Amino acid sequence: AFPPLVAPGVALGLRRALAAGGSYESGLERQLTEALSATSCNVVDQTTSGCGQAFSISIEAESFKGKSRLQRQRMVQEVIKEDIAKWHAVTIQTKVPGE
Repeated sequence: AFPPLVAPGVALGLRRALAAGGSYESGLERQLTEALSATSCNVVDQTTSGCGQAFSISIEAESFKGKSRLQRQRMVQEVIKEDIAKWHAVTIQTKVPGE
């Protein structure tokens, strides 16, 4: 069981990832890959002690084709908005295959 201070959305994501035998990061990768039909996705925990959770996301998807950098970032943020709301920082790098 998770401590009561963990938000329900984060706890659900953690439970799904752990039930599938993966980490929180791999759960986020699966969620983003499925939602955006990504050809590659990498989520790295860059958390250092004391400042809150921080993640770096690199994702490649055809669905980004013809979209501005801001539109791409918003697409990623929309998929994991409940998680992002609990983080201190996130860096998102997006690209279309072949870029």
